[in-house]
Amino acid sequence: MKIKILSAFLLAISLVTLPGCGDSETPDFAPTATLVGRYALNPGAGVSEIVAYHADSRSIFITVDTPTAPSSFQRISLSNLSSTALANPTTASNLTAGAVISVAQHVNGNGFTAGGVQTLAIAGNLMAIAVQATPKTDLGVVAFYKLDAQGNATT
Repeated sequence: MKIKILSAFLLAISLVTLPGCGDSETPDFAPTATLVGRYALNPGAGVSEIVAYHADSRSIFITVDTPTAPSSFQRISLSNLSSTALANPTTASNLTAGAVISVAQHVNGNGFTAGGVQTLAIAGNLMAIAVQATPKTDLGVVAFYKLDAQGNATT
């Protein structure tokens, strides 16, 4: 008997609350976002599409594949990032970048030639970078790097 009453009560509550599920009223709040950090990698030279976060060093790693730095990656420190909005979000650049590191120097050889960095991922202190071959129809490789607490990468 108690189960039937409980079931009826739950059904009544769900019927009362269901009409509110399709409510199209404007919410009382509007999400906002403020740009607090920006780094531009030689505008016009290339674009980084892949970004991964390394918690221990408070850094992000980006792919770099430009004519002057093919098959590479770069570390960008977030340690000085504040919650203050950038004064000019379209031109300001307030993040510190490390050196561009060529993956090709670590994987070229034995008949393999790097043809570009495809993606990168970080798990704990291990970073994996997928590298396309030249020609791109050949098999690629995955390069692994150990990351220390400062974000330095070693093979």
